[in-house]
Amino acid sequence: MVRAVASHGGGSLDPIGLRRKVATLDWIPSDEDLVTFVENYQLTETLFESALDARQRGCDENAQQIARILLSWSFKGGRYITGWKVLERGLCGCSALALTDHARAVDELKAQIGQHLEREPAPEPEVLAHGAAGLRRRTRRDVCPECTHSRIDRKVARLDSGVVVPVREEIADMLSPQPE
Repeated sequence: MVRAVASHGGGSLDPIGLRRKVATLDWIPSDEDLVTFVENYQLTETLFESALDARQRGCDENAQQIARILLSWSFKGGRYITGWKVLERGLCGCSALALTDHARAVDELKAQIGQHLEREPAPEPEVLAHGAAGLRRRTRRDVCPECTHSRIDRKVARLDSGVVVPVREEIADMLSPQPE
């Protein structure tokens, strides 16, 4: 999406145009059929890629806005247990973005997740438990960066697992504490 905005303008990035295009994605309804339909076009991956691209082009404010929309979509689309694992994949993407941003980004992400969990309608406890279990599984799984089609997984595979694992575990515990 960021590349499309940049290429349309002859190589320069139009931050206002980008903001408008990305903001239109925030209104997508969240019933189960529409979530499945939209994820067929990989909205979660597209939002993640757009945030990364914006950051790489020096548009930090746009990157943060897109990351917020990704987090919002993670909870909005993640209200259902679908084959797309929107909650789990979205939170993986958000954590990767936070881990590659400024020092306070992870704490800010955790605070935002807490706010989403307090809002109505929050995902059902079984959906949160399913998402938390998926995050924990992804945390324990080794992914070869060249062996995956997911840009989220490729980005995470290049991060230091000693940093990724505790952050993902904390996020999973926020969704659904693991029984001891």
